[in-house]
Amino acid sequence: MSKTMQFITNEVVSQDEFFEWVLFKGKEIQELSSGYKQVLFMKNEAVVWLYYRGDNKDEYDSDELSFLKNKYNIIPNTSIAIDVGNKQGSEELAFNICFEILSSFKYSVVDDSYGNFYNFSEMSLLECNLDGNWKTR
Repeated sequence: MSKTMQFITNEVVSQDEFFEWVLFKGKEIQELSSGYKQVLFMKNEAVVWLYYRGDNKDEYDSDELSFLKNKYNIIPNTSIAIDVGNKQGSEELAFNICFEILSSFKYSVVDDSYGNFYNFSEMSLLECNLDGNWKTR
């Protein structure tokens, strides 16, 4: 079963700016029949999709918003959905993509879908093991 993580930034990043970043990183943007766009990352059987979600702070409850504000000084102004495939290596690929995105945006975190948030400094202390679990180095 795949899971969806989220990249969250305090910055207001337009869809066009996000896709410019994607193109700068050498990735292609795929237009879906529904009019949505996605970015596909593949490595062997591993696959990860990115989708621009924009401002979705209404999806966070007040405790999460307070936590993000107090710990990271972040108000979720822009988010990117990170859909992680279920094939071997997908978690590791997602981990590397999250690290790359975090390094590009100063005030940002990744929500790992298990209730954990990581900024760039915290991700720097982690690694992804062969089982796809993120753990301290």
